[in-house]
Amino acid sequence: MAKRLIRGAWACSILTVFGLVSAGCTDTPDASGNRLDDAPLACTPEHTVYQLTSVDPSLSQAHRVDLDGDGTPDDALGQAHDMIAGVDPAFAVAPRFGARLASDVPWLVALDRCGTDIRVTIDEGMVLPGDPVPQMPGELPRAVGTLRDSVLEASDGQVHIPLGALADVTRGDAPRWITGEGLTVRATLLPGELDGVFGAGIDRDVARDELAPPIAAFLTAQPTDDWLRAGADGNQDGTVTAPEVMATTPFSDATTGDVTITAPDGTPRLPAAAVSLALRFHAVRIR
Repeated sequence: MAKRLIRGAWACSILTVFGLVSAGCTDTPDASGNRLDDAPLACTPEHTVYQLTSVDPSLSQAHRVDLDGDGTPDDALGQAHDMIAGVDPAFAVAPRFGARLASDVPWLVALDRCGTDIRVTIDEGMVLPGDPVPQMPGELPRAVGTLRDSVLEASDGQVHIPLGALADVTRGDAPRWITGEGLTVRATLLPGELDGVFGAGIDRDVARDELAPPIAAFLTAQPTDDWLRAGADGNQDGTVTAPEVMATTPFSDATTGDVTITAPDGTPRLPAAAVSLALRFHAVRIR
């Protein structure tokens, strides 16, 4: 763990020099010694890196992920996404976000494999000068699990997610990467490809702050007879604001917090219930 912290700090220093530092670079791995990832692998792992080519938060596609081990699949934000997209199809994330993954939002998956043991990192990619292939500079606590018969299952990691950009269907602002806790991955490893679902819990205040502004901008851009826009525009001035979105019952319900993410010993990872998110993804190998 100490080596990982040192390497992560080194990477952030290099990125700062190049002017590429992001919000995610300020995050540091949990140094409590309470991670599955703290146990060393039994060999020098085979390291491979994949780049996400598609991401879909639709509940029907993600099929949810059990993040808190209670036997009930979780995906509060996927359900909220489908509610909005069901009324306003332009809000559907997958078609638009696929283009951003290929251009300004490189998102990577790294696998460290030792026999059937696997460690999974999902993090932002950085394109450094002289190397067009994205690098993964930061080091988060990895999800830990197994890879057997091409089936990958791992849990108890952290993940960086461009949450606001996922909801930003109108503006295309530069992404801000936030940390999801309790990363859980279920995927199939194919030759040169990785396909599956991953999920995590997001601090509910962070989820609200990241999602309300782009949803407000989207609703403001809708026709005046759009009932979601009319319902969110509390003062009926023709502009939906982030506070007005936060005041709506659907948004409040979706971001109340539906999962308690815990360490293997049962210690809560976050001070309050988190908001669950599951994403169907496809990735291709780049390293």
